[in-house]
Amino acid sequence: MSLAVVALSLRGFQVLFAIVVLGVTATLLKGQVYGAPPATLSFTAFAGAVSLIGAFVGIAGNWMEMLRGIIIFAVDGVLTLINLAAGLLIAIKLKGPNCSDKSVENRYKLIEIDLLNEGTYKENGDTYYGVYDNDNIDDLNQRCTQNQADSAFLFLTAIVLIASILITWLRLKNHK
Repeated sequence: MSLAVVALSLRGFQVLFAIVVLGVTATLLKGQVYGAPPATLSFTAFAGAVSLIGAFVGIAGNWMEMLRGIIIFAVDGVLTLINLAAGLLIAIKLKGPNCSDKSVENRYKLIEIDLLNEGTYKENGDTYYGVYDNDNIDDLNQRCTQNQADSAFLFLTAIVLIASILITWLRLKNHK
């Protein structure tokens, strides 16, 4: 199989993963009840969007000589760092929860995570959570799973980008 075909296949996966990240993140952003969404979700949406744009730049690089080389290396390198940062940020904020555990004890842990609770506001010393006012406590577990999926697809995108950097390097090496 030629390196060009491998490169295009990797870009196809990059497009697919970026669309998944954008879709899941848009769902999470839309579910925010109180206040502005957490900055982590906004950064994740940014990571998905620039990864999608970067994939199309990479696809164009297969046919446009001027994009090959340092430009593709730079784009893929920056995108790798952005995806790793977003994936790690979500993983760190989630603190390794059990998303399928619907026990009261677990939900007390989940509700304190701003990525999951759909926003909060305080009134008379009490804290109100969007997930309660949305009247669907099961949203906690669902949002937890969605955030884990986001993190996983961000890491997968980073792996695809690292592979793309390697393929770009091999293609340049073979052309000299």
